[in-house]
Amino acid sequence: MNVTAFLADSAETVNGKIYAMGIGWDLLVSPTFPFAFPRVALGVMIHVEWTETDVDHELRVHLETEDGVVIPMTQPDPREPEQRVTAEWGTTFRVGRPPALSPGSEQIVPFSLNVNDLTFPAPGGYSWVIVIDGEVEARLPLKVAVAPQPA
Repeated sequence: MNVTAFLADSAETVNGKIYAMGIGWDLLVSPTFPFAFPRVALGVMIHVEWTETDVDHELRVHLETEDGVVIPMTQPDPREPEQRVTAEWGTTFRVGRPPALSPGSEQIVPFSLNVNDLTFPAPGGYSWVIVIDGEVEARLPLKVAVAPQPA
């Protein structure tokens, strides 16, 4: 499967389309670390080939450092010790073959993910890793840098 993905300030999937604001960036800057960014959205469009229809597929997404360390998407709340920290987002999907679709055609399946207060422990390179059916299909890079200090 081919995957097209982008970062945005906010995204929502409605009726087979992704509606997004603030698309087209790959750099975050902060004067201090750890650094919590208010919202990061990920738009994912999966191109499902004719031969991959009518079966269940599993989509998984996580954020990792250059060294492959997975960054949690949620932080623990000290007031709720039973709360789980989320390190990966996932879902399953199935695409049928509409009668009007010509043999050999592909279909696009859109997904969006919004993560609030995503905490970056340090500056460096990060990647959103998109895994379908256990195979890494795409990596979307994200740079996090230290803001220059005024002289």
